[in-house]
Amino acid sequence: MKHRTSVRSSPHAAGGNRNAVFLACLLSAMALTGGLLLAMRTAPLNTEAKSLFAVDNSDSLESIFNVEASTAAQKWTFIYIHQTATASGSTVTLANADGSLGDHFVIGNGEGSGDGELLIDQRWTRQQPCVPPTGVRLGGQCISISLVGTLDSQPPTPLQYRRLCQLVQALQARYHIPTDKVNWFTTSGRQTARIGQCFDTQRFSAQLLMQTFAP
Repeated sequence: MKHRTSVRSSPHAAGGNRNAVFLACLLSAMALTGGLLLAMRTAPLNTEAKSLFAVDNSDSLESIFNVEASTAAQKWTFIYIHQTATASGSTVTLANADGSLGDHFVIGNGEGSGDGELLIDQRWTRQQPCVPPTGVRLGGQCISISLVGTLDSQPPTPLQYRRLCQLVQALQARYHIPTDKVNWFTTSGRQTARIGQCFDTQRFSAQLLMQTFAP
């Protein structure tokens, strides 16, 4: 007569199996949750804004000419200056839908960006034409500079003004742009298109004329 042998799992073995099952379920749940979060995540922000960078307030602006494209492909012959007509401004608040500033350069006033901070747009580093304010027509050979501020009610800060003079003179020297090709509008249908009533254009013109550059 054969005897059946009953085999019982030890309590430790049973507990180990339960732990293994629990761990497997936990890992599966974590993987599922991660997948759901990944699927629900919104699309990444436009990365174009990462092309913007700032130059410190040192006197040298030589680094602005470290561009991606060859300057031979783009002959800059004009400079256009205007205001943002906003009390403050940064690479985020002033950005267009494509993440760019539109202007080649923006100079901060200490509100939203540093006082005298020079923001250099991707359009400059790539040597591409600017996107001018509505109502302004600029050719592809024009460098656009914007000053953060409502310059119809108050002038630019001293440091902001100084940075503008340095920038314009550096661009003139590099690309041989004469002073009569540095332009702005004192009257216009749109605030953002003009330089602003509190900007001393006579003083600025006189300072530019003090500089002489080879043709």
